Order: sequence, then C-alpha cells, then structure tokens
Amino acid sequence: MNKINIIICALNEEFGVERSISSVIKSLKNAGLTQQSNVYLIDNSSEDNTYNIAKNLSEKHNELIVKRIPRASLSVSRNMYKETLPSEYIAYIDADGCVPVNWAKKLFDIISSKKPTIIAGTVLDYDVENNLTWRVFYNHKVMGPYLMGANMAFKRSALESVGGFPALFYSRGDESGLYSAMRHKDDTISFVFDDELVAYNEFNPSLKDYVGDLYRDSRRHFIIDKLFASKKMQVRKVTYRNLFFAPLVLTLFNPLFFLLFLFSLLIIGLARDSNLIFKQLSQISKFDLRHPFKNITYGLVVILREPIASTGYLHEYYLQFLKRTSRL
Repeated sequence: MNKINIIICALNEEFGVERSISSVIKSLKNAGLTQQSNVYLIDNSSEDNTYNIAKNLSEKHNELIVKRIPRASLSVSRNMYKETLPSEYIAYIDADGCVPVNWAKKLFDIISSKKPTIIAGTVLDYDVENNLTWRVFYNHKVMGPYLMGANMAFKRSALESVGGFPALFYSRGDESGLYSAMRHKDDTISFVFDDELVAYNEFNPSLKDYVGDLYRDSRRHFIIDKLFASKKMQVRKVTYRNLFFAPLVLTLFNPLFFLLFLFSLLIIGLARDSNLIFKQLSQISKFDLRHPFKNITYGLVVILREPIASTGYLHEYYLQFLKRTSRL
C-alpha cells in the first residue's frame, strides 16, 4: 500500500500543469517517497494542451498516472481518488500551483508523527509582496489556520467513510463541505494545520473579485449548514442575520431608519474579532502609501466583510425558502 497518493485536478491549465507535476515529483524524490506514492493528474476534458503535456511527462516518470474524465464538477475530479492505488492518505494540490522541494517530506513527517484525519498547509501567492488581496484576506499569519484545496490531505479511510467530496458545488468550496461532512459524522476527527507545509498558487489580486467570491462562498456556507449543522445553529445564524437587516426594511416606513442600518453595518463589521481586523488593517498600512484611495477601499471591505458575508448567506436562504435553484 502506498503511503500517499497526490491528486492534481486540471482544467485548461497548459501553462501551469508541467510546473505543478514536476514540483510534486521532485519533492517526492527528495523525500525518497517515489516507491510509496503515485501522482495522479485528473484532466477534466481540457480544451487546450493540458492532457498532452501531462501524458508526455508520464512517459518519463513511472510514478505519474494521467486520467482524462468527461467534463464534470471539481468534486467529481477530486473523487477520482476512488480509482487510485491503495494508500493511507490522499493529498491535493492545484494544477496552477506548485510545491517546494521539502513539501513531501514535511507532509510525510506530519503523517508519521501525528496521523491526523485532515492536514492543511499554507498557500502562498507567487507574489506575496505585491498582492494586497492575498496579504489581507488569505494570509495565514492574519487569518489563522484554514483548509484550502490547493494544499490539503486526508486520511483515505475518513474520505471513504463519508463517500468522498460531496457534490454540492461546481467549481469551488467542496473542501468546506467535506470538512463539515466529516465533522458531522465524527466530531472527534483530528485537524492539523502546519504553516511549514507550503504550496504556491496564483491568487487573483482583484478586490472586486474577492468580494464576489466572499459573497458566493457565504451562499455555499448556508447550503453546507443546511446539510450538516444542527437545526438550532441554523436558526440562530438566520435569525441573527435577519435582525441585522431589519432597520433596512423599516426604512420603507421611515427614512431615518437608514441611519440605524448604516450604524448596524459598522457595529456588525467591528463586532468580529477585533484582533483580526487590526491585523488586516496593519497589512494595508504597510502597503504602498502612494495609493490612499486603494488602501481606504481595502479598509472598508475589511470592516464590511461580515455584512457582505451575511448578505450572501441570507440570499441563499431566501432562494431556498422560495424553492429557487442556484448554480454554485
């Protein structure tokens, strides 16, 4: 049985897939794990040269196995672990990402010493100095531990116990669904986040796109909560968010309530972890001060992050209340 199988899911990644595969294989060789691991490139019917690049690499590296599947959601690609050789753990990185040479050894050391159910590592942007969006909203030193699909691993038996990644969404967020499914089945599972287990990826620097992703991810969180959270928790989250928007509804009867709504925006925004907000604002203050408007805009998003997320959460709640379907 293999110790680790690594899965790289790809869709039209001809410019990054060779770097991604090569970095994993190099890391496995550095750790002496090529006899205990296989790398699987799952091509999701790419329309570019991704499959051919990966296939050519597989002719040079026996540990690389390339599979092409009909176009499907990301969860289907990730669930191809079911067709891999037996292994104790399944690890995932992105086809547009890469890992340093010590990645496999670090992952192996975590498995050997702690044997956790879930392993998560840091995902750094290729240009951490100049990508303010990453520094403020994805930086592990600011946001704390997280589970991100570009650098994660699972005990295979735990994956199998819940049937793999739940088919809830098309393109992203299925790792959050999987985590909740595992917790729902067994709340004693162990989770290890190690900031020395590093992978690299290209994060979109657009603040506008981040806000859109935050909104959609919050809609996804409602769907996950509906499936796996307790009824008490669901009621509490929906009630809290509805109360937050109550002054806006009352504005229909008296415009002065709009001032109360703006005040509630500020209170809800600042009611989050004040230490987190301070860390985020500190990252902004360290950035290029020649662009004050940009820095102020980022500061506003930091303060309004919770109201934005609450809006997305309620959006999905009312869509489902009205029995409308959504594609996420």
